[in-house]
Amino acid sequence: MFSISSLSPFHKLSLLAGWLLLFAISIVPMALAQETTPEPAPVELSVITTDNVANMAMLAELVQSGWVWSVAFSPDGALLAAGGCDTTNATLTNAQCANSRVYLWDMQTRAQAAVLEGHTGPVAAVAFSPDGRLLASAGCEEQEDQPCAGDIFLWDMETRQQIATFKGHTGLVRSLAFSPDGALLASAGVDMTVRLWDVETHEPIATLEGHTDDVNVVAFSPDGALLASGGSDGTIRLWDVANAEQTSLIEAHGRYVYAVTFSPDGALLATGGSDGTVRLWDARNGEAIARLEGHQRHVYTLAFSPDGALLASGSLDNTLLLWDVAAAEPLAVLVGHKGLVRATAFSPDGRLLASGSGDGTIRLWGAVEP
Repeated sequence: MFSISSLSPFHKLSLLAGWLLLFAISIVPMALAQETTPEPAPVELSVITTDNVANMAMLAELVQSGWVWSVAFSPDGALLAAGGCDTTNATLTNAQCANSRVYLWDMQTRAQAAVLEGHTGPVAAVAFSPDGRLLASAGCEEQEDQPCAGDIFLWDMETRQQIATFKGHTGLVRSLAFSPDGALLASAGVDMTVRLWDVETHEPIATLEGHTDDVNVVAFSPDGALLASGGSDGTIRLWDVANAEQTSLIEAHGRYVYAVTFSPDGALLATGGSDGTVRLWDARNGEAIARLEGHQRHVYTLAFSPDGALLASGSLDNTLLLWDVAAAEPLAVLVGHKGLVRATAFSPDGRLLASGSGDGTIRLWGAVEP
C-alpha cells in the first residue's frame, strides 16, 4: 500500500507542491467567474442644437416587422410609439399589411415595451395625447362591403387596452393629431376629408371638405386655433378650428404635399412634398419665407426641434436632413437607412431624434459629446 511516510523528504515536498498547484488551478476559474465586467459609461447626450449637429450619431436601431410609417414620442419621452405595415413586401397592398400592430419602445432600455394588437390592416398614423394618457392609431381596417375602413383606435396607456373606435373615414387614414389641450383629435384620409373628433365623448364634431384628392397630413398650431392639412391635390389648407372653416389655401410642391408642421412658437409653417423641397411659410398670412433644397426625391416627413431652431426632414432618397431654420441652410445629413425615411420626431427634451423607414427600422440619433 502506498504511504506518504515512506517517501523521502524531497518527494514529500514535491507532492505537496503538486497538491497546492492543483488546488490553485481549481479555484482560479471560480474566482474569475465571479468577477463582473464593468459596464460601459452611459453616452452623454446633449440637447441637439445648431452648434452640435456635427456630433450627431446613431445611438440605436430598433427593428420592427416591416415598414415604419409613423413614430411619436410620449410627452414624458419615456416611450416611442410606432406604426406601419408588418411586411417587407415592396407593393404594400392592404392584404399584405393585414393585422399590423402598434409597437411601444422603452426609451431607457431601447427594448420593446408592448405591442398593441387589434388593427386588421396597416397602421399609418400614431399620436399621443398631450397628457400622455391616450394613444390614437389609425390605418385601414378590413371589411366586407368595401376595401377597408379608416377606423381610429383610442388606447388607454395605463392599461394598454383599446377603449374606443372612431368611425367615419372611408379608406386609409394617413395622419392624426391631438389639439394642444387634448380635447380634439384631427384625422386626414384618402376620402379627401379632414375630420375633427371629441376625445372625451368619442363623437365626430366636424368634417372639413375642400381637398380634391387624398389628404396626407394634418397638424395643429401650438395655440390650437389653426389646423393645417396637406394633400395629393398639391395644396396646403389652413382651417379655423373653432368655426371649422378654411381660411387660407397655398399651392406648392407640385403634385403632392406629404408633410406639414408648425414651429413651436407658431410663427412658421413648414411643408414638404413631391418636388423634393422643404418650404417655410408665415403661418399668419401664408406668405413664402424660404425654399430649402437638398433632398433628391420626395420629402415625406418633417419635425421641428423643441426650441424651433432645427428642422428635420426625411425623404424617399433614404436620408434625413437637419436644417438651420433661421439661416434656411442644411447643417447635417444623416445616412444609414436602406429605405425611404417615412417618419421622424424629436424627443420632448430635444436629446433624441427618431426616424422610421421602409427598411423596417427605427433609428435613434443624438449629439454625442466628443
